[in-house]
Amino acid sequence: MRLAAALFLLANAAMLFLPANPAVADVLNVPADHADIASALIASVAGDVVVVAAGLYREHDLVLPSGVVLRGATGDPADVVIDSERLGRCIYGAELDTGTRIEALTLSNGLPAWGETPHNSWGAGLMVDGGSPTIANCIFTANETAIGAGAFFTGTGAPVIEGCVFDTNSSTESSGLFLGNAGDPVVRDCVFRNASRCMVGGGMTWAGSGHALIERCTVEDNEVIESGGGVEVYGSGATATLRDCVIRRNSAGIFGGGLVVANHGHAVLENCEVVDNAAAQSAGGVSLGFGASLEATESTILNNAAPDGADAYVSGDATALLICCDAEPASWNAIGPLTIDDEDCIVAARNESWGKLKSHFR
Repeated sequence: MRLAAALFLLANAAMLFLPANPAVADVLNVPADHADIASALIASVAGDVVVVAAGLYREHDLVLPSGVVLRGATGDPADVVIDSERLGRCIYGAELDTGTRIEALTLSNGLPAWGETPHNSWGAGLMVDGGSPTIANCIFTANETAIGAGAFFTGTGAPVIEGCVFDTNSSTESSGLFLGNAGDPVVRDCVFRNASRCMVGGGMTWAGSGHALIERCTVEDNEVIESGGGVEVYGSGATATLRDCVIRRNSAGIFGGGLVVANHGHAVLENCEVVDNAAAQSAGGVSLGFGASLEATESTILNNAAPDGADAYVSGDATALLICCDAEPASWNAIGPLTIDDEDCIVAARNESWGKLKSHFR
């Protein structure tokens, strides 16, 4: 009896030290469990997944909690549409951790209310005020605001935007995507097109502090009134690597039809194409100014149009380095240093350097 009692006491004591059962994430279904997205998000906590069935949801100013996944049920963003009817922003989130995700949704017709705080007029489709969420397989369309009509990121963090389409958004600056955060954002496999009524930065802008990686993106058919039809990189802390990207058929009313790098920003192009862009005055393809620098490797910068510097304009305080690139220096107006290194670049089909190969046609 004494032995049995002792074993019983030991078993109960051990139970006191067992770890508590980990919290199980809830799946909140809209509209099965909650009538609308807003009520599901209010009821959610970090770790929960809000799954939205196919349909049109006329909602605005939704607030996404940190750590929550907001997901379209079908995996096709065209099936699950949040239409804010120009009554406010589609979605807002602040200090979002890496577990926060928005997936397979269309965010449309966002128009934030104009007020005393700047955030009221930034980011019509999505506004992220700090953090490192992932935005995947979403469509941003028909949103309008002052800056970053499709999406606007600020604060500190390393957000990931992948597999998204930014189409036919309009704003004074950066109709598609504005990245102004301190950190290292990643943008991959996205399309930016058909920006309208925009002054600068039609497709996307990186103006933060850190290193942005932009890879396998297409920026096309955007039109701006002043500069940066396709992509803007500016600010002394802004470095961007564009890898396997295509910037084409964008236009600017003054300069920088395809790409603008300015205000001590630094851009690296790796296996990119900057082609068929145009500007009304200068730098149809690439504009480098105000202490900016460009390093392009195995990239094509050709067939752009502008009266001054059809393919590129390099101001006196800017620099450009082209390594193994397909470019025509005669179409560049390079006041600042332009360095071309193509002697050690092997063209596999001919087993000759770019320099020797080009000499056959000069």
